[in-house]
Amino acid sequence: MEISITRASLEEKPVVARLLQLCLHDYSAHDRFGIGDDGLFGYRWSDLYWSNPHRHPYLFRVEGRLAGFAFVRQREEDEPGDWRWQIAEFFILRGLRRKRIGMVAASALLRSRCGVWEFAYDLSNEPARLFWRQVARSFNGGHTPIAVGTVRECYHVTIEPEEANKAPEPTTMAVTPRATSRISK
Repeated sequence: MEISITRASLEEKPVVARLLQLCLHDYSAHDRFGIGDDGLFGYRWSDLYWSNPHRHPYLFRVEGRLAGFAFVRQREEDEPGDWRWQIAEFFILRGLRRKRIGMVAASALLRSRCGVWEFAYDLSNEPARLFWRQVARSFNGGHTPIAVGTVRECYHVTIEPEEANKAPEPTTMAVTPRATSRISK
């Protein structure tokens, strides 16, 4: 099974927007994402992923078919925190979950850039909590979650230069579930 991760183009913005709606619908079971009168969930940062050079939208495909997306962002200079990169949103279609696709995609994204990465989730979202704990433990093991207020927690994972993909701005990564540490362009 081939999993590809591509940086979403401006032409793919509507595709990512539709996947984001599915993602926010899933989130609404665990937090207070409200649906608008237009029948859509709002996400105030969406347009920034196509206009801000510190934000990066990615699409995931399995055997060429859409499987999910991620929003990755770089910490802003005036923003608190010790992390450099953040997986701000991460979504795998329900029918493809529990098949290691998310684990492979998350690991590939984390290895795409060196530095300290952050990924967070709501404590009430037990599937996300278990998933991100597994991701964190796959990197040097034993990572401890960090409380973020009273309803969220996060992990910080450091990717050393020798672990990271050497390309500064990945556009396409093809990975397989059995070779999660190998990323090819």
